[in-house]
Amino acid sequence: MKNVFAALALAAALAVPHMAMAEAAATAAVAPAEVAPNTGALSLSGGVDFVTAYIFRGYVIEKDGFIAQPYATLSLKAYEEDGIAITPFVGIWNSLQSQTDANASHGPSDSDWFETDVYGGVDLTLGNFTLTPFYTFYTYPGDAYQTTEELNIKLAYDDAAMMTDMGSPVTFSPYVLYAIETKDDNGTEDQYFELGITPAYSVPDTKLTLSVPMSVGLSVKDYYLDSSGNNDVFGYASAGLAASYALPVPARFGSWALNGGVYYYYLASDSVKVSNDGDDSIVMAKVGLSFTY
Repeated sequence: MKNVFAALALAAALAVPHMAMAEAAATAAVAPAEVAPNTGALSLSGGVDFVTAYIFRGYVIEKDGFIAQPYATLSLKAYEEDGIAITPFVGIWNSLQSQTDANASHGPSDSDWFETDVYGGVDLTLGNFTLTPFYTFYTYPGDAYQTTEELNIKLAYDDAAMMTDMGSPVTFSPYVLYAIETKDDNGTEDQYFELGITPAYSVPDTKLTLSVPMSVGLSVKDYYLDSSGNNDVFGYASAGLAASYALPVPARFGSWALNGGVYYYYLASDSVKVSNDGDDSIVMAKVGLSFTY
């Protein structure tokens, strides 16, 4: 039975490779606002994170060795008027890992270049709400997984103006995410739901922003499994302590920030525990550099 459950957990893990934008929304520090000279329709953002573990929606993909995760997104402000904005975007996210041996959550990789995700979508903003449908292709240069495709729908609320009117120095930035696997040659096409919130505080008279990103991952359809191989609704919960410091870079080069944080994951579902060698918790640390222009 133990071997059967391990196989089920492996199948579930194979069905949930990384999607950079949702993960960043859930765990990244909120960068301080900076005014940059780019007044055109095109905007480029990106950076690189160095992490002690690669954790995706509770599944521990890798927790050994050196892990670097560079990313970039190109956005086009196609329309903006009267509180309405339409912003298409395309992007790429990568995971470079020195550890390539097989573990509980993935097969062996033939390359340190473990993963490349390519995504595209559009931000549809109405007032303080932004609806973002986007599509992601997860690819694996080292053949640890087969390519997976996923349709995501995210709804976020920008509460900065409301909190300012209320006299609060803290913003919360709540969001929900619904993900549907449309193609998965690794296993079944599953469905996932996430709730997230990021309380953030910009320290007065400094370039420092502190935040407490929190998220909960739920299984709509077989995203997480119990020990019998059945759908397990509650997958994981996470909370972090993060900081972002705006670097003194000339404005003509855009806005740059140094980011860091420590994140705690409580692994509730049996399948995510298997990906973490049976443990129900893990701590991940991250430091990175990001820019927007």
